[in-house]
Amino acid sequence: MDLEETSTKLNNKLIVAVLAQGSESYNKFGPKFIGRLVGRKSKRSGSLITSVLSLTILAHNYITHHIPSEHIQSISEVIL
Repeated sequence: MDLEETSTKLNNKLIVAVLAQGSESYNKFGPKFIGRLVGRKSKRSGSLITSVLSLTILAHNYITHHIPSEHIQSISEVIL
């Protein structure tokens, strides 16, 4: 999964992130985390993004959570 492209496409949309079993995020939030994708932290090499380190997701209670990219198995948009 290309998190750079996916996070750009889904920015500021309601998403569901499936978390990797056994990860710290999985233990804290459960198997799925639903919220609004509001940002990402990435590692850059010059002007190119080499990897996405974490995604920032705004939860329903207006608290942002930074979830490391290695904890995310998949991410998709929630359509209500």
